[in-house]
Amino acid sequence: MRGFNKLCVFVILAIAAVFTATNLILHFSDEGGSGRPYRVEASRLARQISENGTADLSRCYYITNVEQYNEKDFYKSDNDYLIIEVDGIPYRFDYSYKTEGNNSVYIINISITIITIFVLLLMIYIRQKIIKPFEKVCELPQELAKGNLTVPLKEQKQRYFGKFIWGLDLLREHLEQQKSSELQLQKEKKTLVLSLSHDIKTPLATIELYSKALERNLFKDEAKKQEVTQGISKKCKEIKDYVDKIITASNEDF
Repeated sequence: MRGFNKLCVFVILAIAAVFTATNLILHFSDEGGSGRPYRVEASRLARQISENGTADLSRCYYITNVEQYNEKDFYKSDNDYLIIEVDGIPYRFDYSYKTEGNNSVYIINISITIITIFVLLLMIYIRQKIIKPFEKVCELPQELAKGNLTVPLKEQKQRYFGKFIWGLDLLREHLEQQKSSELQLQKEKKTLVLSLSHDIKTPLATIELYSKALERNLFKDEAKKQEVTQGISKKCKEIKDYVDKIITASNEDF
């Protein structure tokens, strides 16, 4: 979010710089004297006066009036004009270039203002609809990696991240179920191992007693020895069955 805010500030400053530079260029171009279009028209009209004695204003865009220059009217006119001497006679050429120039400046400024408003609205839309919702879920992968699976995500009907948030919440639920299943499996496995370990102790104790009795030759009767030997074999088979169960459980877990 901070990076996007910096980008917004940069865009605003860039637009302000373009706005200022455009107005300065237009201002200085209006202030310059050479190359103005009304001077071209005035020169053409001066040639017409020199050749024909009259000036045709029908094709002029900037020049509004042409008359012989009278020094008495120098301070009596509010119009912009040029003084050009034609065959030794001064003529005054009235023009309206500044008005046209100001209209161009207004049009350009209005256009830049509209573009600026559009860009700002677009950036506000991106911030509210894309950046801000994404910031709310950017910490979820870290929480999932830490094992924090209990906090659900709020559903948001959004155009860009609605399915993404729904998918993340579905992943969280799946991981939570998988974690619960794994814990239950480990619990059952440990319970099974403890139960089988306890069950193995009984036949082992019996085998141990029979072994000590045979070692001390406590049984004189051959029939009794045969019975003890069969008992040891039976207990060994029980232990083998328990071991097979442990191996089967381990293989299923694997």
